[in-house]
Amino acid sequence: MAAESSAPVQQLHDFNSVAEIAAYLRVSARHLYNVIASGRLGCVRVGTLVRVRRDQVERYLAENTKEAKA
Repeated sequence: MAAESSAPVQQLHDFNSVAEIAAYLRVSARHLYNVIASGRLGCVRVGTLVRVRRDQVERYLAENTKEAKA
């Protein structure tokens, strides 16, 4: 069984880059860009930069969390 990465999970800031959120969620940046493009995760564009607010990440996680069945 492969061990999970022991790298500490970083804290989210008020505004985060796609790379920061990808590292936090342990998914690829390409996956997040697809989620943003589909409208499931809101973002702010500052020129060519894409930033995602912490509350948008928290909302996305809450909406996509499935409870375990007992």
